[in-house]
Amino acid sequence: MAQCVFRLFSIVLLVASALGGRYAWAGKASTIVYCAEGSPQTFNPALSIDATTHHLNKDIYNRLVRLSVDDGKVEPDLAESWTVSDDGKVIQFRLRKNVSFHTTEYFKPTRKLNADDVVFSFLRQLKKDHPFHLVGDGKYLMFQSNGLDKVIEDVVKVSDLEVKFILNKPFAPLLPLLSAIPMGITSKEYADHLAAADKKVDYDQKPVGTGPMIFKSYVPDQRIRLTANPQYFLGKPKFDQFVFEIVPEGNVRMQMMRVGSCHIAFNPPVETLKYLKDEPQLQVVKRPGVNVGYVGLNIKKRPFDNVKVRQALNYALNREAYIKAIYHDNAKLADTPLSAVSWAHKVYDNRYSYDLAKAKQLLKEAGFPNGFSTELWTLPIDRPYIPNGKKLGEMIQADLAKLNISVRLVSYDWGTYLEKSEKGEHHMVMLGWMSDLGDPDIMLGNNLSCNTRFNVSQWCDKSFQALLEKARSTNDQAERQKMYQEAIGIFIDQAPWIPIAHGNYTRVISQKLKGYKFSSYGYDIFDDARIEF
Repeated sequence: MAQCVFRLFSIVLLVASALGGRYAWAGKASTIVYCAEGSPQTFNPALSIDATTHHLNKDIYNRLVRLSVDDGKVEPDLAESWTVSDDGKVIQFRLRKNVSFHTTEYFKPTRKLNADDVVFSFLRQLKKDHPFHLVGDGKYLMFQSNGLDKVIEDVVKVSDLEVKFILNKPFAPLLPLLSAIPMGITSKEYADHLAAADKKVDYDQKPVGTGPMIFKSYVPDQRIRLTANPQYFLGKPKFDQFVFEIVPEGNVRMQMMRVGSCHIAFNPPVETLKYLKDEPQLQVVKRPGVNVGYVGLNIKKRPFDNVKVRQALNYALNREAYIKAIYHDNAKLADTPLSAVSWAHKVYDNRYSYDLAKAKQLLKEAGFPNGFSTELWTLPIDRPYIPNGKKLGEMIQADLAKLNISVRLVSYDWGTYLEKSEKGEHHMVMLGWMSDLGDPDIMLGNNLSCNTRFNVSQWCDKSFQALLEKARSTNDQAERQKMYQEAIGIFIDQAPWIPIAHGNYTRVISQKLKGYKFSSYGYDIFDDARIEF
């Protein structure tokens, strides 16, 4: 304990000595400083897939719709209203008037937002022959993994302020999906300007949006500076500058909070929470997370092609012990992919509990009374759903040893880890999913549909898939709820995963930061944020 306190004190001194001029703006009432855990992948929302990039792009761009902070319902953003045809296959949006794109050092718009921008933003992702489709890497993961490239037939301008989406079948999750960060609306005029100058690549690196914050500068792996948008259609923010300080080390982020170098910090290490709550100048804010951490069992690899083996492993893990030792009680035990925040959540009678005797019996019935050898890939990064993959792997390894299952722990850098797991090279793999949307289809469809790239268990159940498809075709939420709950019952019985936990979303904020809101979907809301001394 003394060593831990000494280490924390040493970090405080190091951080304090480093303040020099780098963090001088943290003491200015007009500037909010956000300690982020990493650098963005891109400044174009359509190409964004990770939480760090989402948090940045959220306030540079707007979407057609957004989710209410209070109840998660879809509400207007750039679209002031919309109608849905009787057959559910046409959705027509009416856009707000007089919405301005950002004026920057590298682009000065000559017109307001109109339907051309909406059409451009979606056809870039939908049409492979679109002139900007392959700018960047051409992988629009949010758009494609949710099947929008298969469901949307066309996006058509009706008038300057009206645009319609034509679908080839009804698709209930569409409106919630249109609120997602990667569905941000970008400027067609800016795209045309860059194309004429043969600088298309700048489109994803020098952003132009309509949001409350304007991109100013980026020093890779150090800092991003944004300024308040004086022409924002909901009014200028109550601050002048917003600075993202990129600080990968979680303990350093927390010490920067303690010495006042940042006003808000993302994803604090769970082991620091018990100390931070006693800091009078700080506040720890938690929300139940729309996420899940799990171990995926590759059914294409023996012995995980045997359902009894998969069920046995679900009984074999003492997950409640993991919640205490690894999550420090900053999570809830997961029985299914859906957390209690979801409107399709249910407590199931056939859920798994820790039962070593039952696990041994199932292994015997499966033909493995003496266990077997396998590999478990451990998550190489910290996430709310799995905050310490190495330690979790060691605890799983110890639990399975009680069944004579010998587990070799393996890990890779994050990019390689994702690439190899998507190819199905693993036997068991730790992964998770954080949803910024409330619709259960986002979680289930992305991770457990037969043809999605994120289905690392490679499980494909016809009955499960049919229920997902049926639920997508109706807007009756009560009917959809029944279908998703029936589908999850199949998931539990077939056990392609071992669900571990639903981690809380957590922020540490300065008491000087006023007007900040934090949604259950993991969004930071700075609409009324300001610094008060």
